[in-house]
Amino acid sequence: MKRSFFRRILFSQYFQIFKKGFQENNPIFVIIMGFCSTLAVTNQIKNAVIMWIAVTISSCLSSTTISLIRKQVPLKLKTFVFLMIISTLVITIERCLRILAPDVSQQIGPYIGLIITNCILLGRVEAFALYNPPGLSFFDALGVTTGYGVILFLISIFREVLGAGTFLNLQVLPQSYPPCEILSSGAGGFLVLASFIFFANYLKEKFSA
Repeated sequence: MKRSFFRRILFSQYFQIFKKGFQENNPIFVIIMGFCSTLAVTNQIKNAVIMWIAVTISSCLSSTTISLIRKQVPLKLKTFVFLMIISTLVITIERCLRILAPDVSQQIGPYIGLIITNCILLGRVEAFALYNPPGLSFFDALGVTTGYGVILFLISIFREVLGAGTFLNLQVLPQSYPPCEILSSGAGGFLVLASFIFFANYLKEKFSA
């Protein structure tokens, strides 16, 4: 009974949409989007996770909302309506972050605001939510942002541990370890991101051959 239940989930249309968003439409490795936030917030794991959550909530709610009203929005006004919905959600999240985590808000607050123009959100709205029902649009956005968030999380682990010797601001490497400070800078973030993309493409070619 349990096996058939999980089998239905794995082969359901919603899971397939989620999987496609996570793999084939991965915004960093495949579509090549969201680089600015990736470089800016992955110097610390906490910042990367909060950005992941903010982008996920914004994308899922905006895709679902726009899918619900897609037939009522004139084509000439669609971009304006999309930006209004996304900006309202992002501003709400940014205000909540100021209240709940003011220290984190000071560090990544400006980048939270830039979610409004993030190509990941606008891209999924234009490519999927505008033509599909709300349920599928939600899982598409969830899959894409999960793929985005996992990469953010992995890069932030690499940068924080080797760049500062800490994990979630807790010392995990010996005090004698000389931190590789370049990994905490923007240039270091670019190098780590480029290395991850190179490694991912290498594995893709190797296993698809």
